[in-house]
Amino acid sequence: MRVSTNSKKQVVMGIDPGFASMGVAILERENSKIRIVSGGVFHTKKAEKKSRNNLRVTNDDVHRQIDVCNIVNEIYKQHHPFAVGVEGYRVYASGSGAKTMASYGGVIWWAATVGIHVAPFLPDDLRRRFCPGIKKSTKEDVERGVCKVVEGAAMFLGRLNKTEHEHLADAIGHAVLILEDLSELRRMIGEE
Repeated sequence: MRVSTNSKKQVVMGIDPGFASMGVAILERENSKIRIVSGGVFHTKKAEKKSRNNLRVTNDDVHRQIDVCNIVNEIYKQHHPFAVGVEGYRVYASGSGAKTMASYGGVIWWAATVGIHVAPFLPDDLRRRFCPGIKKSTKEDVERGVCKVVEGAAMFLGRLNKTEHEHLADAIGHAVLILEDLSELRRMIGEE
């Protein structure tokens, strides 16, 4: 890690990876206050039909994967987070699940190349953290839970189309999870 876990201000990134739509959030924690500094949902686009006729579909996928890494890298250069929490997947290698898994792998590879700590979390981790006591929680339940914990989350989510909320809410949630993991690490080594 580039920055000590005991620094007064901690900046982390949360990512809900996706091939077509990806949620990215930058959170800052100072003391016990967590606030969102930046966040949004970013999209990659398929090549136009005309150029896709001359390319194999996999070439188009490569172009879109490069777009995903470039988006994440630009946000990283603006905010310099020292850790990233990313949603991991348990899927079979077919269809859109395989492309999402490729996006997840690309984010892991990107984090390794810039030298920041990366921690994968599963969707169930969000439900356990933000929807305690709710047996069959929904994406809206996760969103409400995230908004209770992160200052400014509701405002950032309010800027998006309703269909994009889950991507940003998940990204914010994964950033919170990495902050909580870091706090647990600090307690374990006696820094907190």
